[in-house]
Amino acid sequence: MSYSMRPLITYGMSWLYFAIMGATAALFGVFGSVFNTYSSLYDAKDNDLLLSMPIPVRDIMAARLIGVYLMGLMYSGVVVIPAVGVYFITAHPGISGITAVIMAVMVTVLVLILSCILGWVVAKIAVKLKNKSIITVIVSIAFLGGYYYVYFRANEIITGIVANSAAVAAKVRTSAYLLYIFGKAFAGDVLPTIIISLIILALLAATWLIMSRTFLKLVTSSGKTAKAVYKEKTVKQQGTDRALLRREINHFLSSPSYMLNCSLGALFMIAVAVFSLIKSDWFIGVVTRMDEDLLEYAPTFACLLLCLLSSMNILTAPAISLEGKSLWIARSLPVTSWQILRAKLKLHMLFTAVPALICSICFCIALKPEFLTAAVMIILPQIFTLLCAVSGLRVNIRMPNLTWSSESGAVKQSLGIMLAMCLGWAYIIVLIAVYLFAVQVLPNVFALMIATAVIAIITVISFSRLKRKGVKRFETL
Repeated sequence: MSYSMRPLITYGMSWLYFAIMGATAALFGVFGSVFNTYSSLYDAKDNDLLLSMPIPVRDIMAARLIGVYLMGLMYSGVVVIPAVGVYFITAHPGISGITAVIMAVMVTVLVLILSCILGWVVAKIAVKLKNKSIITVIVSIAFLGGYYYVYFRANEIITGIVANSAAVAAKVRTSAYLLYIFGKAFAGDVLPTIIISLIILALLAATWLIMSRTFLKLVTSSGKTAKAVYKEKTVKQQGTDRALLRREINHFLSSPSYMLNCSLGALFMIAVAVFSLIKSDWFIGVVTRMDEDLLEYAPTFACLLLCLLSSMNILTAPAISLEGKSLWIARSLPVTSWQILRAKLKLHMLFTAVPALICSICFCIALKPEFLTAAVMIILPQIFTLLCAVSGLRVNIRMPNLTWSSESGAVKQSLGIMLAMCLGWAYIIVLIAVYLFAVQVLPNVFALMIATAVIAIITVISFSRLKRKGVKRFETL
């Protein structure tokens, strides 16, 4: 990004270059460290232990804030260090370049101040929140969506800024004067550098003073607790299978790491389903532009895409590992081992097969295939989803991680997770290979049916092995 914006420096608008890069560095730094501020400062696991010791609160705060500063430095440094480096290589500023170095340091201090302010806001909100996991997932997905939107449009945005630099510069000077002064300080003006540095240091002192007075209250606050009022009501009895499934769902919805790392495929399926309804003409147009004869195979492409998205969900791959050292609780329940494993399969099917079914129906509405083709488009993804669920569970029974200290270790740092993902891709390759072989001698719909039959046979074999050998191995864990 810095290299692409070099023309702004050669055009004599170094201040605009630094205004954009400095603001980007601050944005990255704040987002990267704001949640770390909340978790390490206000929600740290050992806060109670440290506060019970004869350690001054300011020392605890200082130690925490050094970690927050380093995290912000890591994120903002990724932007500001290359920006300063490209500026020195291009402009050769000499002694005046010292202002760029000073302002780079000030950016990291500003990131710390903003992170503390926003971390305090997050802490105040978190006290009143009941389901923090869902909020974490929503914020993470929103950031990922925004990040990739900007990432894929970055070239277009940078080209537009460089091509219309004079107009952009005039707009910044009139509408964002503080950003203009900020850029001038970076570019070598001494007076703005001194003023901005003094303001940032004063803000840092004020932030420290305010936080030192509110730290204890926020750390020890547990939020308002509503007084429970007893209301007599009849408890509805649940079946064993339903109770076990509910247990799995509650665990899933309470773990942001589990949701974000193992079920994003469901989100993509829903997004693709909506897109297929809104932009069906666009999809058909893309296929026909490549080759008019390919329109017949559009349902097949859609079906294979859906299977690929389904393979991204790996809910069963860490399902056994997530029991951890509490596995004995599940084993001690008055249920069979197969019922426990079946509940984990049902969780996967609930959050994968249902979105896949919705997506299949949307594809059928958009592409309007013949009845037989539509039936295969609905059946194949369901069988494929079951195969991925069974394979993930079998792998996890073979390679469980029951000694983790954080759920992220079970969800992300496991060879079994990678193997389960690779198996999903391998099944996709088998599906495509069988289809391509069959379509040489059979019509498209019958070739797809042959591929479905092969996947169904693999699923039956894998399912039967899970029910026999898998259950026995699970009982030895």
